[in-house]
Amino acid sequence: MNTQPERMPETDLRALVSILRRRGRMIAATMGAVLGLTLLLLLFLTPKYTATALLLVDPTQKDLLSAEAAVQPGGSADNARVESEIEIARSVAVARATARAAGLALDPEFGPGPGAGDRLRALFGLAAEVPQGEAALDVARRKLREATRIERRGLTHVFAVSVTSKSPERAAELANTLARTYIDLQVAAKVGAVEKARDLLLGQLESARTRLAASDDGVDGYIRRNLQALASEAGNPRLIGLQEDLQRLNAVRTGLSEQVGQGGAELERELARTDAAIASTRGALREAVLSSDLPSARLAEMFELQQEAEIAQRQYTNLLARLRDLDAQVLVQVADSRIVSEALPPDVASSPRYKLILSMALVFSLGAGVGVALIREFYIGGILSGRQLETVVPVSRAVSVPFVKMRRDQTCLADGIVEAPLSHFSESFRHLRTTLDRLAPPEETGRGRVVLIASAVAGEGKSTTALALARTYAQLGRSVALIDADLRKPSLHECLGVMPDHGFLEYLRDPEAEGSAEGFYLRDPLSAAGVLVGRGRADVPTDQLLMSRQFQLLLDSARDAVDVILIDTSPLNAVVDAQFIAPFADAAVLCVRFADTSQTDLRLAHARLRETLRPEVPIVAALTRDISGASGYDESGYYA
Repeated sequence: MNTQPERMPETDLRALVSILRRRGRMIAATMGAVLGLTLLLLLFLTPKYTATALLLVDPTQKDLLSAEAAVQPGGSADNARVESEIEIARSVAVARATARAAGLALDPEFGPGPGAGDRLRALFGLAAEVPQGEAALDVARRKLREATRIERRGLTHVFAVSVTSKSPERAAELANTLARTYIDLQVAAKVGAVEKARDLLLGQLESARTRLAASDDGVDGYIRRNLQALASEAGNPRLIGLQEDLQRLNAVRTGLSEQVGQGGAELERELARTDAAIASTRGALREAVLSSDLPSARLAEMFELQQEAEIAQRQYTNLLARLRDLDAQVLVQVADSRIVSEALPPDVASSPRYKLILSMALVFSLGAGVGVALIREFYIGGILSGRQLETVVPVSRAVSVPFVKMRRDQTCLADGIVEAPLSHFSESFRHLRTTLDRLAPPEETGRGRVVLIASAVAGEGKSTTALALARTYAQLGRSVALIDADLRKPSLHECLGVMPDHGFLEYLRDPEAEGSAEGFYLRDPLSAAGVLVGRGRADVPTDQLLMSRQFQLLLDSARDAVDVILIDTSPLNAVVDAQFIAPFADAAVLCVRFADTSQTDLRLAHARLRETLRPEVPIVAALTRDISGASGYDESGYYA
């Protein structure tokens, strides 16, 4: 007995190419469906256009009122500044201001419109709620942000503002509007910062003015209160004269101040000259006091008061100068970014990208077609070749039996073995016979071999295969016994065109009955094979009969009498009868109908057969009614 393990099939490139060729129509149909759907989708897609404006970020710190050169940060600070400006351009505030400036709340593309929910409510007669005012502006802002892309160009200081719209002109307009709005907001932010600093400085200036006035009054009051003592200690009577001049000028100024509203420009000029004279006299008085020969204690008090006044004067002067500087900066603020290339209406739509979509659809459809073909080949569809059969179930070998039409004068397709011995049909059975002889050679004891002929379901050519194989062995000169063990629905007697008085079922039920032993055994009219036939459908369970002692004795007798015993069994997935016969078999033929037997049924039948056969028993698959035109694996078509 041959103990060679079953050969697992190899999936090579040639097998893959064969599958693709065999499933070519399915692949083409899948590709056509995918490409057709893609083209249909492209017909309904609205073209959209993308316009791009380029902006340059200048990270230098500019001060138009300063004669010094602008400061260039450089390095990581430079990149951080550019990235910061890009994020600001992407902000909600810029998008909202752009939507407001462009009037997008009323725009049919970007403004609020009826959605799927609104249309559904309209079907039931419910009024749709359309956002108004700020809510409508928020809707436009969200749509604008979805249609906007802002990206930096490499590591440069340039970034692009791109807006996509159904109209090329509208896309360019919105891109430029967004760029200008971003720059305007940038300038407004800088002006706002300067104005805040100016407002803060105004408060400080007012405090400095108060301190300055207090310090000046402190010096003048000290001199006024201590004038007699100062003049006496310094021995300088001129101090009293200067004080009197100062008092006289103050009186004159008071009188002029009362007359300014009544007079004209001359009074204002006179008041100004008086103010100048007061300041000069006050300065002369202070200078005279400080230059006098006073005691050190007195000088220390004077210098302290004078120093405080000078400090207050400098602080006030600095704050006033800075305030004037900020007032000027408010008027000359410039943006740190500028538009270097305004957006122009594009000539070509940015989406849909027809070439790219069609290319991707072509690749996807090819992959989908191949995937569907492989799924159909290995999991869902029927068997279309011997290679596929060996891939789906691990049989020792698969042999293809070509499809032939039965003539009217024939009772069975197996008649072609004798009537057309050189046909492709006959050659395929000689190939099957040779395969069985190689995988399960005759025993050295000379006893006959038992070959089980099985199938997954009915109608797969099991009986035709059994009779054709029996005649092929008979042509070789082997003694052959063919047993119709499909007790539930025997059919070999129909292939032979006879109706026996008794069948194999009757013999197993009552071997001693009169005529039962002779009525079911017939000689094949076209060969030397002996056939044990049935007569009709069984009306009782048949599994017990096949497990009986009588059936085993019959097989033992047949092994001693003939070279080959072929047993035509019931379908494996329909009834259990074949599984009781399988332990007696030395080889098994699993019939599979071309493109008809499902892979699920095939796998189930193979599993049941493999479980009941002895481990060393080979299984040969016969692909019946093959219409592919392939003559085995070489596909040479040598036999016509």
